[in-house]
Amino acid sequence: MSQSNNREKSAIDAIYDMEKKLTDLEKKIKASEGKLDLLLAKVDKLGKQAPVVKIDSTPAPVSQQKVGKLVLGAVKVFGYIVNKSKMPLVAVQVKIYDEKNELIKDIKTNDDGYWEVRLPAGRYGVEYLHKNFKPLNKVIEFGKESKTYEVR
Repeated sequence: MSQSNNREKSAIDAIYDMEKKLTDLEKKIKASEGKLDLLLAKVDKLGKQAPVVKIDSTPAPVSQQKVGKLVLGAVKVFGYIVNKSKMPLVAVQVKIYDEKNELIKDIKTNDDGYWEVRLPAGRYGVEYLHKNFKPLNKVIEFGKESKTYEVR
């Protein structure tokens, strides 16, 4: 009978051991959930802050000019850039220079090969740059009476 008693005791002890392990596991899960909630709150707080901007202290090459001043005007100057098959060229860099040869606009064509800027009346240089083509330069000029000017 002592052997059967040992088995019963062992089975009961095993159940108690499992219950203790489950209790310990529940405590660890609750502690982990608390840490996860804290982590999620910190991530949410970081997401609401302004994005981190890394400033590169390496100077730009001399050949790269930056737009130095804001130039706004009433004349809508625009163009479509297409290849010989009349297909639009995407991401063509369009640079606009004033009479002093200072870069005043630097944009790219959209998916339709279209670009647009607003400029005051005057004379400007337009430069098209694309990795697959030779650079193309044009000089445009329009007066105050112009509302739109298409570069062709």
